[in-house]
Amino acid sequence: MKMTVAQAKSSWRKMLHKLENNQMNFDAVTLLLVLIRMLLIPHYENFTKSPRSSISIINIYLIPLLGHLTVPKVTFALVQASVYRMIEAGLAAETIRKRIQCGHFFFELLIKNSLATFNPFKGVNKPTVNNIRDYVLPDFMRLPYIKILHSESNVFADALLFMLFLTLRVKETIEIKVVDISADLTVLTLNDTKSNARQFVQLNSQAQEIVRRRIALTNNEYLFPSPKKLDSHIASPRGCFERVKKRMADKGFDISGMWIYDNRRLSLSVASEVSNGNTFLLAGMARHSSPEVLKRYVHCTNQAVSELSEATAKALLTPITSKNTKEKES
Repeated sequence: MKMTVAQAKSSWRKMLHKLENNQMNFDAVTLLLVLIRMLLIPHYENFTKSPRSSISIINIYLIPLLGHLTVPKVTFALVQASVYRMIEAGLAAETIRKRIQCGHFFFELLIKNSLATFNPFKGVNKPTVNNIRDYVLPDFMRLPYIKILHSESNVFADALLFMLFLTLRVKETIEIKVVDISADLTVLTLNDTKSNARQFVQLNSQAQEIVRRRIALTNNEYLFPSPKKLDSHIASPRGCFERVKKRMADKGFDISGMWIYDNRRLSLSVASEVSNGNTFLLAGMARHSSPEVLKRYVHCTNQAVSELSEATAKALLTPITSKNTKEKES
C-alpha cells in the first residue's frame, strides 16, 4: 500500500514511541521495517546529502543484505564479508565505498533514535580509489569530438557540451534548473556543489547558445529534462558519451581511454593554454576550494574569468593544424 510522506513520517514516529515505551520488542524490529520507512520519507533528516542515490543503495544493497535480520544480528563480520563479495563480483571501488558509507549513515541514524547501540559499518576495510588521471584529449581531436557531440542533437549531448564549455561536473550539470540561470543568460548559480557552497559560473557564448536551445525545449523546471520522467532531470549522459566515443573511433580517432569527467580536464587544459597558465584565473574558472587562500592576496574579477571562459570556448572550436588530422574530420 502506498503511503504519503506525512503518513510515513507518522508511522516512523509511532514506531519510535512504542520502542521508547517498551510497547514493542526491540529484537523484533527487523531492518526491513526500518528501511522501508526510510524509503517512504524522501527527505529524511540527518541521513545523507543525496536521498535519491541513497534510496537506490537501500534497494540494491541494504535491503538484500540486512532486510531479513533484526538489529542486534547485524555484525561487523557480516558487513565486511559483503565488501569482499562485492570486490569478487567486480564492483567499482567507488560503488563499494558509497554503499558502505550509506550503511554507516543509516546505522548512525538508528543509534540516534535508540534503535541500535553499535555501528557495524564503522571501520570496515574498503577498497581504495585512485582518482588521479592525466588523460587530455589530443588537440587535433578536439574539433571532431565537438562536431560529433553537436551532431547528436539531443539533451544528453547538450549536457556534455555544457559540461565541456563551462568545466562543470556531471552532477552539477544535470541538476541545473532554468531558474538557476540569470535573466540575461550571463551567470549560472550552482546551489549544490562539491564544496557545499553556492558558486557562480560565467556563461560564455557557446553555453548561452545551449541554454537558449534547452529552455525552448524543456518541459519541466530542469534545463536538461529527462525524456522518460516528466518531473525529473536526465541521468548521467554516459550512454551518449559512449556512443560519441564509438563514432570517434569510426572516424579513426581512438579516445577509448577518455572518461566522461575528462571533459572538465580538457576544458581546463585549453583554458591554461589561452591564459598562459594564469593560476588565479584557472582557479576561478575551475571553482576549486583549495586556492581560496591565494584569492585573499590576488583579486580575480568576474569579468576576467568571463573573458577566459569565452576565450576557452573559442579555442575549443578552433581547428588545429596538424599532420595527424589529415581528412579525419570530414
